[in-house]
Amino acid sequence: INNSFVSISDAGGNQIADDDLITLTNSCANKATFEPDAQLEIVGMIVGDGHIESDGPSYGISVGGANMSGTFTGSFDDESGVISKVGSGTWTLSGATYPGDPATPFEIYLENGKIIWNSTLPAMPIEIDGGTLNGTGSTGDVLGTSGRLNAGNSPGCLTVASLTLASGFNFDQEIESSSACSGYDKVISTGAVDLGSGVANFSLTLNAINSVGTVYTVIEGTSVT
Repeated sequence: INNSFVSISDAGGNQIADDDLITLTNSCANKATFEPDAQLEIVGMIVGDGHIESDGPSYGISVGGANMSGTFTGSFDDESGVISKVGSGTWTLSGATYPGDPATPFEIYLENGKIIWNSTLPAMPIEIDGGTLNGTGSTGDVLGTSGRLNAGNSPGCLTVASLTLASGFNFDQEIESSSACSGYDKVISTGAVDLGSGVANFSLTLNAINSVGTVYTVIEGTSVT
């Protein structure tokens, strides 16, 4: 989409093929407005450095149809909306921004596949319900009901507004040295951390052996329960 405006109206989905690639180029005129109820409309992938906007919190779209992958480097504009990640592919958010009201951010729902969150989007919450979250950026509140959290890009630190993980959630940890972020993965919460009744599955990839007694702080927050 170049020098144009695309609006997907509320028509119950299937206006765009599930394997279509949407490329947005950076221009004030280039915007994709998604208006279908919730995530009825599925597209293959949204990539590029253009703009995504929604007409409100009840509207959204699903990306990852046909198991496609891609990178979005643009901005999430204006009012809140919901974007779901489906399919086994990977959606990378690299340098993406949200210049809108922090009180009404876009919400991300990770259902399948992977999201690599390499963007500073501290207002945007994400719910992990079946997929894997990676990255070294910053997010809003993170709720993990099922799926996996693996901070960093082998290894690295991910900053979240708060972290809530349900029992049975998978927490993956990589250790290469005793230095946080550069040597081992770490989740840094600027708010509370709630592990509930405990994370059932802790996966450790150990690529180095350090001195006995070395302490690794893999999760930190203002409070941890």
